[in-house]
Amino acid sequence: MDEKKLHSLINRDSEDLLYVIREVGKRGVPENELVVDDFQVLLSRKEFRDLVVGELYEAYFLPERHESDWQILRELVTIVTSERIREFVALAVVGGVIGNTAFAVLRAVLSRIIAEMRKAKLPSSKRQPFHGMRKDLDGIEGFFRNNGCAKIVEIESTTEIPRERLYPLLKLLGFKHYRRQRVCHWCKPGVTAHGAANS
Repeated sequence: MDEKKLHSLINRDSEDLLYVIREVGKRGVPENELVVDDFQVLLSRKEFRDLVVGELYEAYFLPERHESDWQILRELVTIVTSERIREFVALAVVGGVIGNTAFAVLRAVLSRIIAEMRKAKLPSSKRQPFHGMRKDLDGIEGFFRNNGCAKIVEIESTTEIPRERLYPLLKLLGFKHYRRQRVCHWCKPGVTAHGAANS
């Protein structure tokens, strides 16, 4: 391998990378360590919405994916994370409907997608990933009916849902992910790690 040529190619394509690194070096990095990834908050940012779309796409769609699958997922995530829906869920959490509203919202959007696909006479194979998400959603909701917070290992073994399918759904539901403690765990919306009886 011609390492000199490789480095030359990398140098040509890394101007933006070097600019970002130098600018961060000039400004410095704040020393505010956060204890939790709060996906109710993080999903207001485009990069996190795109992350969830990508994770859902990879976890639920077989290799013969189509561009329309990505578009439908993007719309699903856009609806669930819209300002109006987030306010609706937040008000429900404040009103004491801890976590259940997020499940109801996602279930309603999934049901709408499935119904519209059926009306459009799309093959059942196009609806299958959304049925799978709804089934997994039911399993997660059942688990968190009795748990405020839990380790991913516990969620995975009890629900029998693989973690690559759990992660994007937990994020989309607005769960909190505590990662700085020795064992990371997930808490449903409205519950904190300190306030959960079963963490």
